[in-house]
Amino acid sequence: MAIGPLPRVSSDPRPMQVRFFQEADIAAMEAAVNMWLALKPRREIVEVQQSVLALPGGGRELIVSVWYVDN
Repeated sequence: MAIGPLPRVSSDPRPMQVRFFQEADIAAMEAAVNMWLALKPRREIVEVQQSVLALPGGGRELIVSVWYVDN
């Protein structure tokens, strides 16, 4: 049984990296991701994953991971 897409396989010598964002508010998450993307708009985004972390008191944290290669 496969879970998710197959990993990226390439002869590209540039290493793939990951950046994690964690926020309780979706607007704050959007602002953080957009600001990070604006710093280097030419970076290659390979994959984006998201999840929600349920906190003990009923709160939640949104987590987004952006897998990328810098150009």
